[in-house]
Parts: sequence; C-alpha cells; structure tokens
Amino acid sequence: MDSGGTICCSLPLVSEESPQARLSRRGRLLRGSGQELRSLTWRESAVWCSGRGPTGPAQRSLSGSMSALSYMRSSTKTLETRFGLYATADMMKENISLSLSNLRTVALGFNTMGTMTRDIHPSTFGLVAGLGVGAGIFYYRSLVNAHLTRSLSPRIVMVHANVQKVMGLANERESHQLADYLVGLLSQLAGGGAQVATIPAFSPQVCAQELEERTPLPLISLLDAIHDEVARRKFCRVAIFGARVTIETGLFGRLKKVTDVITPRPEEIDEITGIYGEIVRNEKASASEFEALRTLAHVLIKRESLDAIMLAGTDLSFVFDPNSTDFPHLDGARTHLDAIMHRLTC
Repeated sequence: MDSGGTICCSLPLVSEESPQARLSRRGRLLRGSGQELRSLTWRESAVWCSGRGPTGPAQRSLSGSMSALSYMRSSTKTLETRFGLYATADMMKENISLSLSNLRTVALGFNTMGTMTRDIHPSTFGLVAGLGVGAGIFYYRSLVNAHLTRSLSPRIVMVHANVQKVMGLANERESHQLADYLVGLLSQLAGGGAQVATIPAFSPQVCAQELEERTPLPLISLLDAIHDEVARRKFCRVAIFGARVTIETGLFGRLKKVTDVITPRPEEIDEITGIYGEIVRNEKASASEFEALRTLAHVLIKRESLDAIMLAGTDLSFVFDPNSTDFPHLDGARTHLDAIMHRLTC
C-alpha cells in the first residue's frame, strides 16, 4: 500500500493489454457477433447450432461467442473483487445478458417476440381416411406428432372412403373399378386444396399402377416406400402379415426384384387374415390375438429362415409397436409415414 492508501499489486502479464481492457474488447466483439447471429435464418441457425452444416464464419461466430460468454462470466467476479472495477464488471454483465438473448434467438429459432419464424412450410397433404377407422386415426395422429416434433403446423385435408366397397373391389381384384372410385376421392382432396396425397392402406394398392396413371394429385406411394426400405436393409427373405389380397399377391408383386417373399401355409394365411379382420373391425387386438400372431411370427422366422416379418396392414402398426415387438420386422405403415414427412418437409 502506498502513502495515498492505494493497493499496489504485481501480476504476471502475458501481453501489454491490461485485463480490464482485454475484457472490454471481448465485450464489444461479443455484442457485435451476437447482433450478427440474430440476422441468420431459422434453418441456418438450426444447422449451425447442431453442427451439421459447413464450418463457416457464422458457425465460428457462434462458437466464439459461446466461448467468450463462458470466459466473461468467470471474469466478472474477478473484476469486482480483485481489481475493484465495478463499472467495467457491470458493462460485462450487460454484454453477457444481451448476447445470451441473441444466442437463444438463434438456437431456438424464435424472433424477439417469441414467435416461430421457420422458413419451412409443409405442403398441404391429402389423406384418404376411412379405410379402417383405427388406421386413419393412427396416420392422422402420427402425422400431427411428426409435424409438432419439427415445430411445424400440419396442413391436412381428409376425405372418408367406404371401406366395405374398397375391400370388396380389392378382394375381387377389380382394379379398374377400384381406381375409378379412388380417383374420385383424390379429386375431392384436390378440390380442397391438397397438393400431394396418399392412400394409407395396403389392400387398395392392388390398383396402384392404374391409379398412378390417372391420379389428379402426386401420390406418396406406400409400396415405393416399403420397396426402398427393404432394399436399404438388404432383406433376402420375408413373409407378410396383413389382408388376404396383400399376402397372396406378395405385396402386389412389388418386392420381386429386391427380396424373396415367402408365402405362409394355407391354414396360416387363414389364421393371419382372420385375426387381421377382427383387428380392423375392433380397432384393437385382444391379448389372445396378439399372442397368436406373435407366436406365428416366431414359427415362420425359424422354419423359413426369414430376415423379417413385414407388417403390411396399417392396423397392425398400433398392435405391434416398436416396444412390444420381439421379432425382426418391417413396419410398413411407419415406413410410409417417414416417407410422407420427408416429402412434405424437404
């Protein structure tokens, strides 16, 4: 302490710049980088924050800002207690507060009023419902949840089909008449503003080729989604659970080029289709029905050396969810839903 009562201290210096000057300079840089980051779009910010995008100036700015925040937070106490620089510490706290607000804006994709500002607008989607009420509800709920997970508001138009008529025509292989009926439903969806649509059921796919040629809307194909997933997972041998027409046609012949479809024995087909019909009618499976299908799946996999059971019935998706299925399988409806969300948001 000198004669004037001033505390003197000797500190090792790594540069000629004083600690308070260095922190003050970092504060100014941090304020500027935070303001720069606020100008980024939501998509740019999300990609940079997740680390999936290219390492460019904006990502370096974000990383640098976070590092500076950590350094400054630990230093404000030192400024106050070690150097007595209360005014400088207050300025640092102000910069930290401002920059935290800027970085939250970037990381969460919100504007300063807390409103979502995403630059992705999903297409208006047309859903042919009623092909099993439980199946329609499953698709609707799954699509809404998938949109919300992505912080999007779904745009969905639905029309109700006559399931008895559709199943009757599908079982009789009346593909032309079935296509006529479905084209009429798709036209209603188009009139309601749909930009793209799908038929969320397996049996109507018996007329998929005709429907593709005549549809008034682009379709997100259930069969194409499954074909691509089977190829991706390199399945060599599969068996199908679902409606009779789906089993007997080997998913309408769409998998011939990518895998061998093994047909169950006639009595096994009767058991599968009988239980599946009850599930469609009741919108659920009893404990005995669940156990019967599960047991048969294990028998087929062992006897036929299968890679997987293909759940080719939408109503099977809310019976065999990922947490309750203890045999190798491919869930056709969930695979289709993934393809739909990819199409709507990309």
